[in-house]
Amino acid sequence: MVSTGFLSMWLSNTATALMMMPMGMSLVLLYEELNRKTVAEGGNADPRAENFSLTLLLGIAYGASIGGFATLIGTPPNGVLITQMSQLFPDAPEITFSTWMLFALPMSFFLYVNCLGTINSFRISITCKHTI
Repeated sequence: MVSTGFLSMWLSNTATALMMMPMGMSLVLLYEELNRKTVAEGGNADPRAENFSLTLLLGIAYGASIGGFATLIGTPPNGVLITQMSQLFPDAPEITFSTWMLFALPMSFFLYVNCLGTINSFRISITCKHTI
């Protein structure tokens, strides 16, 4: 989630999510394959597999959204907001990249901490019996 958020600060949040999703899906599929091997060897299926995929993919989505908010170039609506603000309020002080980051970076950090806390409440620990 943190790496997705950091990339999303400097790239479009949609592009970042699309870039990170195949990596997340490969981890989910690998975990499901290991779960199937365990069942094939006579073990019990791990019911936490669904929680793992849910927390991993939600972490990618939330990280991209929060990271996109942190900088002006992170997501296109930030630029639209700046343009509309300058047209609707021409006497207002100009919002620059640094003033946007002074406003949005602490808020995005707060959102990261809360989101990580929420997602970690659903987190599972994975133990692997097989070598990859």
